Amino acid sequence: MTTANKTTVNEFCEGFIARLENLVEQKDRGALAMLRRGLGKKVPFESYRFMPFKRKRWQEDAALIIGPLFALWHQGEDKPQSAREGKNLGASMLALVDKMGKEGVPREDAMKRVERRFSALLNSHADDLKPHLRHAVSQLKAKDVAIDWRLLLRDVQQWGHEDRWVQRTWASSFWAPRTEGGESSPEDVADETLGQSNANGTVE
Repeated sequence: MTTANKTTVNEFCEGFIARLENLVEQKDRGALAMLRRGLGKKVPFESYRFMPFKRKRWQEDAALIIGPLFALWHQGEDKPQSAREGKNLGASMLALVDKMGKEGVPREDAMKRVERRFSALLNSHADDLKPHLRHAVSQLKAKDVAIDWRLLLRDVQQWGHEDRWVQRTWASSFWAPRTEGGESSPEDVADETLGQSNANGTVE
């Protein structure tokens, strides 16, 4: 993948999430409530107010999934929250298990509660991704576990990639997180192809 293509992908994610973060900072609760309506089957037309002008259709589709989820997680928040850069959703779900453990839930029980829905999410088709992500984000919101929204938007754009590298990376981060100094993750390798395929895995 060329540097130009990679920059375009990153710029799209940065531009869209930055606009949503601004809504939280400005306490524009009306706009956030409008975005949350997109959790249902119909997407509010007003959602396009926050869409970067330069985009592909598959980037737009991903943004229309992430926008409502961002608004859901930030309901009642006074400032935007994000996990550390590079922490994928699998890592956030593992952090959820850890949080439950600190609250007194036996780790085995916490893992079973979280991994049932997480497994369903990993195995979901792109057409069914939205409700599965909503369940995951709702779980994370309930325990105040942060999400790297820019990375999540990037990952959702690649959900249908034939190598399923996003799903493998999330699974690895949840069930078998790497220690420092370990070998490269599937996500590192996938950076070479990011932006070259659409949500159905079709090469642009």
